[in-house]
Amino acid sequence: MNTDEEKTLYVGNLDSQVDEALLYELFLQFAPVHNVRMPRDRVSGKPQGFAFVCLDNEKDLPYVLKVLNGISVYNKTMKLDDGARKEVLAFVQAESSKAKIQSSVTQFTDMCFKKCITNTITDGNLDSSEEACVTNCLNRFLDTNIKVVQILQSLQR
Repeated sequence: MNTDEEKTLYVGNLDSQVDEALLYELFLQFAPVHNVRMPRDRVSGKPQGFAFVCLDNEKDLPYVLKVLNGISVYNKTMKLDDGARKEVLAFVQAESSKAKIQSSVTQFTDMCFKKCITNTITDGNLDSSEEACVTNCLNRFLDTNIKVVQILQSLQR
């Protein structure tokens, strides 16, 4: 049984007009396609200029590489690589992890404010009970994050 990583091609140097559907249809002309992933910038939502095309069968990789590597799409030469995929997949996984952490920070901040801020803020200051609540909430959040980072660092050693 092949893993997705073994059946995935890195596709680089993509024009901003290229989307998942176009890549899917292009690659489908040469081999059955399992899926297409095109990482996007977390802020702008724009494509980052590369994608991963996962084929249904690892045996199709050499043929697809030979036929599609170097063709021009929207006047940009596509670069296909099956050797760099591990490094790029690791990059994408790291970016995905960062996005999850950022999302949890946002959710936690919203939770603290909803729990602690009970009055309308009119003069730019919190009352003393709200300030104490927010401080405690943020301290618990920071303590938890520090502990998680320490655990992750110990696992990397």
